[in-house]
Amino acid sequence: MKKLYFITNLQAGKGVMRTKLSAVLDIFTAAGYEVTIRPTQARMDAAAAAEYACLSGQFDLIVCSGGDGTLNEVVQGLMHSRCPLPLGYIPCGSTNDFGRSLQIPTD
Repeated sequence: MKKLYFITNLQAGKGVMRTKLSAVLDIFTAAGYEVTIRPTQARMDAAAAAEYACLSGQFDLIVCSGGDGTLNEVVQGLMHSRCPLPLGYIPCGSTNDFGRSLQIPTD
């Protein structure tokens, strides 16, 4: 079974992901992933979580949900660890400039 590390900022976008978390997990599981969830707790926590996922060698994919700041931190963690893992992004922040510029749907 493929392993997915899900880094999520549950505070982003007025807590949007909190209400959709079970549906998102169901989609990942139906796609054949064993999911490990890592909610962020503080500034730069997403960077540390991404770095951990890379260096542990346990995961096939990282997906993050949150706003532009969460995505930025995850990318920093990936770059710092020189990680080859693919990254998925579920935009759910207040402004989502990055997601909007790539026309990623918020639903």
